Amino acid sequence: MGMDTWVWELSVRRKYRLPKLSVISVRRGYWGNKIGKPHTVPCKVTGKCGSVTVRTVPAPRGAGIVAARVPKKVLQFAGIEDVFTLLLPEGLLRLLATLSRPLLTVS
Repeated sequence: MGMDTWVWELSVRRKYRLPKLSVISVRRGYWGNKIGKPHTVPCKVTGKCGSVTVRTVPAPRGAGIVAARVPKKVLQFAGIEDVFTLLLPEGLLRLLATLSRPLLTVS
């Protein structure tokens, strides 16, 4: 009985370890004047994963996130308010998760 609870506690600890180690910081910057809080990406950035390449470009304040549905959600969760994105697929896109992976490699 003691071994069962120990194995269970170990699996619970491992379950929370990977997400904590996978957290990455997102740099934010300005477009033009440095007035107020940073609201966009600091420079043009390209991220690639599999057959999809995502290019993010800084945008002026108030432009919003100009992106497809999945990259828009990822950028909103990252705290970026204004950015232009460009998706460059090289093949057929079969999974929506394929779109979010290059965004995670951008930062």
